Amino acid sequence: VLLSNLKIVPKIEIRFFTNSEIIKHTRKKNIFNYFKLSLVKETIPINSRTFDFIKENKNEITENQIVLLDEMLNTPQWSNLRKPIDNEKINNHYSRLTKLLKNLSETYNKKIVICIHPKDDINIKKKYFQGFDVVQHKTRENIFKSFLVLFFESSAIMDAFMLNKKVATIFSKIMDQNQIDFGMNYCNEAGVIAIDIDKNLNFEKNDFLQQLEKAKKNYSNYINKYIAPDDDNLGYKKIIKILNERFFCNL
Repeated sequence: VLLSNLKIVPKIEIRFFTNSEIIKHTRKKNIFNYFKLSLVKETIPINSRTFDFIKENKNEITENQIVLLDEMLNTPQWSNLRKPIDNEKINNHYSRLTKLLKNLSETYNKKIVICIHPKDDINIKKKYFQGFDVVQHKTRENIFKSFLVLFFESSAIMDAFMLNKKVATIFSKIMDQNQIDFGMNYCNEAGVIAIDIDKNLNFEKNDFLQQLEKAKKNYSNYINKYIAPDDDNLGYKKIIKILNERFFCNL
């Protein structure tokens, strides 16, 4: 910001946002805007890639399976930011998690599919999730087929909101405060049901189903705030249109 105001580096001409709360904040009348000291000259709302994809792709939507968007643990990406976890705690975590998945599978008569991060180790995860399908690079297509989507912290969950899927976030004592805060944000903002796997993993079939269905009533507000704040406009088309009009109209 300082270098841009000293004209050593250029200011950002346009910043496109899908988060309407950020847009509101940056547009507030403050000293940076008044004296034109902001790093960004203009902010423009657009709809997210998730909105664009689901709007333009007519994939079949079914409810054949329960999908878990698993968390990365003790990988370089994870341990560079967080403290490494000892094997005993990790084994206990996955023992509790697989118990939950088995209970859900038996209760609702649905198969389990584990979707892991593109940078995760699929061989290690197959050892933890024996008896379940473990897949990589196939998250979106499995969310389309889901009856219920379970997750820790993952931007892929946006697809589930857009598809109006039943969603629940998972808490575990293995998680750090940052992960817990992200999970709680989904609970507070989108009304997502939370499951603590370190507590009782038994639940009443119909009551849990009713809670999941009730939570879906909050999705529309969340989508409007964080996924699709720009009516029914395709985000990528709006970006192309604005850039062509502003910067390439004379070419």
